[in-house]
Amino acid sequence: MPNGRSMHSRRQAREWAVQMLFELDANPGQAKSLAELFATFWNGGLRLKEQGEDQGAVPDESARRFAELLVTEAATRRAEIDETISKRLKNWTLDRVGAAERAVLRVATAELTLPEGPDRAPDPVVINEAVDLAKYFGTNESGRFVNGILDAMARRRRADKAREREMSQVWNP
Repeated sequence: MPNGRSMHSRRQAREWAVQMLFELDANPGQAKSLAELFATFWNGGLRLKEQGEDQGAVPDESARRFAELLVTEAATRRAEIDETISKRLKNWTLDRVGAAERAVLRVATAELTLPEGPDRAPDPVVINEAVDLAKYFGTNESGRFVNGILDAMARRRRADKAREREMSQVWNP
């Protein structure tokens, strides 16, 4: 990120994405479309106000787009993302994981599995942000838990990419 504003916008976007996924998870019977969820959230109906934020303040457009991308990815690929997370849980099931931690894990997994491009941050950045969010919405223990799951995921991804590179190299005598 070239400046602090962009990084702050991404950090804020991740926080908003966690809040929206938490809302979806907490109220499964009130299945809203993503468009309805976004409209309610951006109009202040669900969003936690930052200290000193003007009640009528409109969030930065790039941060909004990034938050919506993360929520859309996490919601539309939920089964795949939940399976990816569940594979890293030892003696635990995803439904036993706290709601805040589950939302953080889903957002981070969605981001970790985005294709390479401008919306894709490096793995350590995604993991660090997720740990911070887990501590913010949960406890210090939440941060360690989230770190362990996401680090295992990132290690596996790196190993898979290295294996792909090795297999794609053609030997020419």
